[in-house]
Amino acid sequence: GMATSVLEEAPVFAHAETNDLPCPICGERRFEPYAVLRDNRTGAFDQPFRVARCSGCGLVALRPQPDQDELFAGYERGYGPYPPPRGRAEIGRLGRQEVWKRRLKHAWHVLDGNGTIDRVAVTGRVLDVGSGKGDNVEFLLRQGLDAVGIDPNPRVVELGQARGLPIVHGTLETIEVVPESFDTVILSQVIEHLIEPVASLRTIHRLLRPGGRVVMLTPNIEGLPNRFFGDDWGHWHLPYHVYLYGPRQLRRLLQMTGFRVERLSTVTPAYWLHMSLTLWRHKSQATGWSLESGGRHNFHPAVRLALAPVARAVDIVGRGDCHIAVGQKPPAADD
Repeated sequence: GMATSVLEEAPVFAHAETNDLPCPICGERRFEPYAVLRDNRTGAFDQPFRVARCSGCGLVALRPQPDQDELFAGYERGYGPYPPPRGRAEIGRLGRQEVWKRRLKHAWHVLDGNGTIDRVAVTGRVLDVGSGKGDNVEFLLRQGLDAVGIDPNPRVVELGQARGLPIVHGTLETIEVVPESFDTVILSQVIEHLIEPVASLRTIHRLLRPGGRVVMLTPNIEGLPNRFFGDDWGHWHLPYHVYLYGPRQLRRLLQMTGFRVERLSTVTPAYWLHMSLTLWRHKSQATGWSLESGGRHNFHPAVRLALAPVARAVDIVGRGDCHIAVGQKPPAADD
C-alpha cells in the first residue's frame, strides 16, 4: 500500500457515503488504505481509485465505491464494442470425434492452468450468472445439460439470443426464479464484480436444490502473481472489481451464506500471467498505459509448456492466480 497522504489527495469519483459501508463479510467499518490504482485494463476511466483492506477479515475493497450509473457507463465504454454474432450456436449433442476433441482440450486446460468451466464437475439444470454472450451456456448445452444464462448487459444478451442461446437480461435481484429449481449455479469471474456478494449468494442458495452447488471462479488477491506484479497485476481491474478475495474470505463468504465448502483450489491461466507481465513491462500504473479491449494475447505454446510445471506447483500450494471455489447446499435431512 501507499502512504496515507497520497490517499487523502487521490481524486475519486464516487459517493462519499459508500466510504464507510460495512464490510459485507464481517461487518467491520474500518478499512486500512491499501493502494491507489487506475484502470489499466480498459482505459475507460482516467481517475485513480482507492483500494482499502478490511481491518476485520482482510477483504480487499474498492472504497469509496463508484456510483452504479457511472460504473454501468464504464462497462459500456470499457467492454464494447461487441462484434456481431457468428451465426447460430451449435446446440446438438456432441459426436464421437468432438468428444475426443473436447477431452484433448480439457487435458490442455489442465496442463495450461486455465480457469475454464470444464475444470469443474457441472451437473443437472444450470444457471450461468454473468453469462456474457453465452460461451459457457453453449458449452453446457452441448454437454447435454439444461443451461440458461443471465447478464445485466443488454447488448451481450442480444448477441447471445441472436445465436439462439437461452440468455435472460437481468441480475440475481431482478429475475423471478422458482426456489430450488437449479442443480448448479456458476459465477465465472463474477463475484468480484458484485456489490452485495452476501445477498447474491443467499439468493443463489435459495435457487439451488438441496445438494446443489455454487461454482465460483475469481481472482486470488493472495496469489503469488499478485505478490510478484504488485500494482501492475492484471486483476485489480478497477473500478469493475469491487471486492477481491483471498481463500479465507471466500471460505467465510460461502459458510455464512449456508454452503459447505466442497472445494477451494487455485489455477493460474497462462494468458492471465501474460496480461500481468504486459502491464508490468509497460509499468502501466506509473505511465498510464492500458491494455485496450481485444488485447488478449498469450505466450507461445512452447513458453506455456515451459511455464506449466512452475505454475502448477504454485496452484497446488493454493497460491495460484485464480480461485476455483465450490460450495454445496446441504442435502435435505431425509436423503
